[in-house]
Amino acid sequence: MWGLSIQSPTMPELRLLADENIDSRLVQALRADGHHVTWIAEQHAGIRDEAVLDLAAELKTILITDDTDFGELIYRQRLTSYGVLLLRLGSMPWQQKHQLLTTALTAHRDNFFHAFTVLSDQRLRIRPLQ
Repeated sequence: MWGLSIQSPTMPELRLLADENIDSRLVQALRADGHHVTWIAEQHAGIRDEAVLDLAAELKTILITDDTDFGELIYRQRLTSYGVLLLRLGSMPWQQKHQLLTTALTAHRDNFFHAFTVLSDQRLRIRPLQ
């Protein structure tokens, strides 16, 4: 697990926007951790990816997704973002995804804003956006 073992059940709330492709159990676990999570599937199902980025900026939230199209939108089309956390965790069980995500959020929470971050089971890569 990319060298971090930090976990804190009392981590301060972080405002997140979960793309509709994020497992509902992961969304619920993040909420149980105390994060404010808006889930696209509950309130805005079917909206285009560009609208998801706009909503994240409007709400001042970090977008959590496993849709690689957001990299295309941000880097090639130069759309703006408040911050994207791309999960590259494949078919890993949601509990393990939750553990990795919680570890990353705890250790690097201030680095996700205005950055494109990729979380895999091997590493965490954070790239500041211009």
